[in-house]
Formats: sequence, structure tokens, C-alpha cells
Amino acid sequence: MSWIRKIFAAIFIVGTLASIVTISYAMSMYFGAYKVTSLLGVSIQDVKVIPADSVHASVETVFSVENPTEFQLKLIYLKEELYLWNVQNPLGETQKTMYTNPLHLSAFSSVNTTVKINNVPIDQIGTSSPNRWYIRVRLIVDGVPYLGRVFLWRSGVYMGE
Repeated sequence: MSWIRKIFAAIFIVGTLASIVTISYAMSMYFGAYKVTSLLGVSIQDVKVIPADSVHASVETVFSVENPTEFQLKLIYLKEELYLWNVQNPLGETQKTMYTNPLHLSAFSSVNTTVKINNVPIDQIGTSSPNRWYIRVRLIVDGVPYLGRVFLWRSGVYMGE
């Protein structure tokens, strides 16, 4: 084999190995992004109705944000829409912006955060906490592989006591 053929064979082998490594890394990042966007969970730990006066109350929601992936993520925005079960219009909504102080989600961990909605009319929720709440949460998560920052909607039902 001539030295030109050896050079071309070496270039081909190195190029093939580099392509395999690059494609493997890109695919792992792609599937990592898929895991984050599909598996990141928000569960409602508690909903408290706190009367403010005879007309209005505050509703405090405690969320647990679960990161079941191997990636370090940051929660930088959380918006809650609160509904009573079987009621179409939201009782209220609030947002929690954490751009300067994000909520760090370590790999395979969960973190609790509290959101409070003020000025909810008491006549819409009654004096005691209803049995069921429907909550929609919009999240902005930073640090997602391949995508950077993603916007996610999660929803859930909380069965009170």
C-alpha cells in the first residue's frame, strides 16, 4: 500500500470516529432534552385558604418541582392559574419570577416553592377549603440540554381535606 492510500485510510478512520462521537453526543443531548420536557413534574403539596377580610381571601399553594433527570436545571419563572373544580373561570392567577435568584433543581431531586394568590373573593370559594382544586402552572426552565430554556405547562388536581 502506498503512503497516499495510508493517509486517506487514516483520514477516513479518524473522520468516521469523530462523526460517531459527535452523533452520539448530539443524540444523548437530544434525548436528554426530551426527558426533561416530558418528565419534569410539578405536584401540589398543599392549598391553604387564608381569609384576609370579610370579602377576600388569599390562597397559598405549595408546589413540589421534581427533576427526575441527570441534568442540573434552574426554574426561573412559575405562573399559577387557580380554578375550583368544574368552574371555567380562574379564581386568580399569580406569577413568581426568579431570574435573579433561580430555584436550582439538582439532578434527581425535588424542591418546594410557595405561591400566593391575593384578593380571591370568599363567596366564590366559601368559608372552608373546597375538596378539589384544579391548577395550571406555566414554568420556564433553564439549563435544558440542546434547547437551553424551555416553556412548559403542567396541570393537576389537588384533593383537599
